[in-house]
Amino acid sequence: MKAKRCIRSRTGMFAAAFFAVVFVIFSWILANGNGRFSWDGVFEAFGLRTTSQAAKMPLSVHFIDVGQGDCVIVKCGDNSMLIDTGKQGNGQKIIRYLRNLNINKIDYAVATHPDSDHIGSMSEVIKTFHPSVFMMPDIRGGEYAATDLFLGLLESAEQSGAKSDYAQAGKSYMLGSAVFTFLAPLRSYADINNMSAVIRLTYGETTFLLMGDAETQEEYDILRSGVPLKCDVIKAGHHGSRSSSSEELIRASMPSYAVISVGTPNDYGHPHREVVERFEEIGCEVLRTDYCSTIVFGSDGKTLILDMKNSAK
Repeated sequence: MKAKRCIRSRTGMFAAAFFAVVFVIFSWILANGNGRFSWDGVFEAFGLRTTSQAAKMPLSVHFIDVGQGDCVIVKCGDNSMLIDTGKQGNGQKIIRYLRNLNINKIDYAVATHPDSDHIGSMSEVIKTFHPSVFMMPDIRGGEYAATDLFLGLLESAEQSGAKSDYAQAGKSYMLGSAVFTFLAPLRSYADINNMSAVIRLTYGETTFLLMGDAETQEEYDILRSGVPLKCDVIKAGHHGSRSSSSEELIRASMPSYAVISVGTPNDYGHPHREVVERFEEIGCEVLRTDYCSTIVFGSDGKTLILDMKNSAK
């Protein structure tokens, strides 16, 4: 039976070969347009994705490769949350990714802080998906000078009809059967990175700690607050900068995996070697989006599985 299924007429074979060649040529033009063929580019150009096993789990957490920036998508059953969107120019990629997850509406859109590598494409995504709630820290009264990008985001959020809510430490929200809690900011800081919304996401026995661009000053305040920090996965603060991911925070959280959202090349030297070594010293596996591309964790409340688009270099 197997051998019979493999028999094809010559006409059919020639037709298949012809369309395959046309597909490749057209895909090459669409994917890059720069003379460099890439199957990843082909699939992105056509909006195609093979669904990972991790994405099929009741809870999936997607660390999207947006270059030097942050973007996290959380899906729990029919509910979803978007955290940051990287720089401008990532909007269509994120929109396509959300649609491939069969997400038609976002429950929560969270801007961890107003840096352009976190909110650059959020207006575009918000205009498409109309989140129920838009959340960000209260940065009023600080030294931050609002940019046109930030003001445009606030306008887009208002026009989308989203309810606005401040990301305040101690506030918890349900996302389907998962719960997420803001651990910070706990006070006002001069450095906008330390105003980052820090999120602890829990589903059953699995926990994620999402640090935004929090640096050691904010980390120490979180540690002093006494909140539980133990987690399975941590998204390292500030793209693996040496000014974040202190030894004290790492020892308190004891993650099995550390995700560093980073682009290559970048002008900052991220991630810094000493940060990678701090994680490795506790036996934590470090995953970088510049090496692994998009990273997906799935959980059934007990078991955690991991999928990556590319294997780590």
